[in-house]
Amino acid sequence: MTEEIEACNALAAVGWLGGLLARSHQALNAVHNPSTDKEARDKHTRYLEDWQSATEAWTISDAVLHEPNCPLQLQFYCAQTLRFKVQRDFEELPEPAVANLRSSLADLLLRYYKGPSAVRTQLALAIAGMAAHAPADSWEGGGPLPWFASRISGKPTEAALTCMLELLTILPQASIQVKHLLSVKPDRRRMIKKELALATPLALQMLTSCLNQQGVGIREHVLRAFAAWAELGGMASMDAAQLAQHPLVEAALAGLSNEDVFDSSVDAVVQLIYVSSGAGSPLPQMEPLVQRLVPAVLQQRGLFTRALGHAMQTAPNDVPEDADLAKGLARMFAELAECYCTLIATGTAELLTC
Repeated sequence: MTEEIEACNALAAVGWLGGLLARSHQALNAVHNPSTDKEARDKHTRYLEDWQSATEAWTISDAVLHEPNCPLQLQFYCAQTLRFKVQRDFEELPEPAVANLRSSLADLLLRYYKGPSAVRTQLALAIAGMAAHAPADSWEGGGPLPWFASRISGKPTEAALTCMLELLTILPQASIQVKHLLSVKPDRRRMIKKELALATPLALQMLTSCLNQQGVGIREHVLRAFAAWAELGGMASMDAAQLAQHPLVEAALAGLSNEDVFDSSVDAVVQLIYVSSGAGSPLPQMEPLVQRLVPAVLQQRGLFTRALGHAMQTAPNDVPEDADLAKGLARMFAELAECYCTLIATGTAELLTC
């Protein structure tokens, strides 16, 4: 706590930030202090929420995040504020300020590439929020992905890789959730998904380039992002034969036998099953992908049997890894059966034994 107080005092020396930082830091500490009574916590929460709605929150939050000694609580609060303002109050920004804020958010995302991860995520969500409001042709390069790729060009590999993966994961997820943002104009809610669906080949190319990079959790993050782009729906218009042999599809299927990436691999395979099916049947144009998925999924039956057997032998209060493995495989089998129902109903004996 002493270090946070010293950091806040250092920031307070920056003239007009002083009073705000002192009050905001006090309110944040009170809200997160278990000993704060309900009345006081509610009062401080209202203050923080009201401040996030203020017009000056744009510039102050941005300035605080650029300060080198910003306390952790203020980092997250200001990053959250920028995300909140972009998503809800975008119309407050004058047009010349949009490009400046976009550039500042990219700089901040790179600044916080080592963490805290919660701050990095809020900044990526803010960039994704700008994509929801601003058409692709208003971004230099023709959309948020090529624009951000140009921003990280020449940056250290670790920083560029971490930030690109963060944005590649959040962009499709945020575009799917944009229907809940009433501040986004109806035509933009429709267009953002179309714009990102068209950008799917570029996204997959970027993810493929990240696939073999060294680092803890990189492959898991790549597969999680791959699942998000598959859910977006842009792969439905891609060539199924090429998609079936795509390195990301290969990585997802291989990951089913790798406990480090098992969950994200299951997510990706399930989304591929959705992409290649409709109304309980495989889509004819997706036959090459279906032919790739079905045998790969069925090959996991032996693993499922072993995992289920081990899980059932475990004490009732324990939750073994085998139980999670069995649940993930069961989910994949269930989705395959539901989405490829007609294939199973008219299929071979091998299919019927699944």
